[in-house]
Amino acid sequence: MKSLLINKKIVRVYDSIDEMPIVNFQKYNKYLLIDSGIGSDADDIDAHIVKIAKYIKSNNNRKALQELQNMRQNIYMVNSEISPKYLAFAALIHSVDGKEVNDLSDDGLKKLLQDLKEVKHSKVIDFLLWLKKKVTSELETYFPGDFVNPKEKEEVISRFYQLMQYVNVHYVEEQQKVKIYPLLVCLWGNLVIEGKDTEGSFEIFEKTLELLRKQKSLYCLLEIMRLHILVGLKEKRDMSKEQEDIKILQSFFEEFGYRAQSQIYVPQANEIMLEHVGQYLSTERKKVNFTQEKISDGICSVESYSRIENGRKPSWKNYKALAEKIGVENRYYVELLNTGKIEALLLRREISRILFSEKSMDKVRESLEKLMEILGEDECAQNKQYLKFIEICIEKEYSHMSEEICCEEYRKVLAYSMNENLIGEKKHIYTKVEINLINHISVCLAKSGKKEQAMRLIRAFLEDTDQMKEDKYHETKLAKLNYGRWLSDSGEYSKADSIFMDGAKQIMERDRAELLDQYIGEIAYNKYLMNGSEKNEQIKRYSLYALVLSKLFGTDRIYK
Repeated sequence: MKSLLINKKIVRVYDSIDEMPIVNFQKYNKYLLIDSGIGSDADDIDAHIVKIAKYIKSNNNRKALQELQNMRQNIYMVNSEISPKYLAFAALIHSVDGKEVNDLSDDGLKKLLQDLKEVKHSKVIDFLLWLKKKVTSELETYFPGDFVNPKEKEEVISRFYQLMQYVNVHYVEEQQKVKIYPLLVCLWGNLVIEGKDTEGSFEIFEKTLELLRKQKSLYCLLEIMRLHILVGLKEKRDMSKEQEDIKILQSFFEEFGYRAQSQIYVPQANEIMLEHVGQYLSTERKKVNFTQEKISDGICSVESYSRIENGRKPSWKNYKALAEKIGVENRYYVELLNTGKIEALLLRREISRILFSEKSMDKVRESLEKLMEILGEDECAQNKQYLKFIEICIEKEYSHMSEEICCEEYRKVLAYSMNENLIGEKKHIYTKVEINLINHISVCLAKSGKKEQAMRLIRAFLEDTDQMKEDKYHETKLAKLNYGRWLSDSGEYSKADSIFMDGAKQIMERDRAELLDQYIGEIAYNKYLMNGSEKNEQIKRYSLYALVLSKLFGTDRIYK
């Protein structure tokens, strides 16, 4: 580590990737990436303008629009006094005056910089340039293009393999493993493939592909497929089907603008926490007629609370206190259950897997009883809803309940937490359980011959999510898919096509694949209904895309 004297404080910073925790390294790389693509000062704005002019002159409207978006972000950062360069520097700080830095959130790093506000700009830039050169040199050891010394190469291969083994052993939860393991396999595989001895690597690539399939992830998919094919060909295996699949996928990704290159996975805040906490508090505050002054009194300043409603993430302590004050649940984590018990969350995911993949109701019932025991008295409205929802799914399978009765049962459960009449009023922030229930209610309505009613319900819900920006959830994607299908069945082909295309792109933006084959298949079918010919080249192309995606990821509905 390197010690710096900043604002009369001793600041210890990481100066080597050997000692740097992976979270710090990811944050450092993330901010440097943002800075290189978007920028953080007025000079960068000028650079964007030059590029925009260049792209307009060459009639490249797509790139010009992208640069315009980058410039918009650049201006926002300048106005908000957010500097990716400074945040990259903050991510490297180990301790200040002996006190270790543990909060690596965006807000935590900004606060850290506030405490060091007298640091000279030149000092930060010089340190970052020096570190970048040093890290680049170190990375050439860990991620070499060529090795003069074969022993060095073997050492690096061995290190990567050890990391892969570590992740395999310690990351039991596959949802977390899939965010790390594929990249390690890519880096390891690219070194192994250069040598003559590839024994065992084919099976590793196959298992990695299986992990991606199970978790419905596009992360590093093409690179893993490429390595899998190359090793297979080296070992004289027939890889003709795989070669055809990867060509189709490459074409698909290119057409939809999906970047398929392997890169360090950067977690998004909304993967673990409700993205619009402020919006949720604002909505619920207005329902009980609280002013900002009243809700913040005794918890935080009015100014701080106002910033929370405008997008700043509150501390857990303040958020809990604010939620309790207005009498709502502290929805912080994006989950179907509201609990801090890890075993309950893991069991919930197992129930979802069995319910929507194996479809074994006996196993579901057994797991549900265990889950109820674990939760015990932890029966908030969200948990009660989830448990009752699963009970209805089981009951429907066993007793063959009519769609009308099912619909009423789902409505009763939805009423645990919200009034159905609020749907479409833009006055409610939905949980994933509520979205599930609305989906099931609409499907029951459609199956019982009330398609218009079903469409009105889903349309109202989707209007809310557009307003509340909640379309990131898988459950919302399912609602959009159903709505698009009903539009297509009703002859509104253009509207349906727009929904299917937007939905597919949104799924891919998050490196996900759940429902992707169905979205693409619906695009093909919708175009067939519009054109009335199977020979249409677009229809053929999209049908091929859907076929390969279905082969890779299956069509079973899953819930995260």
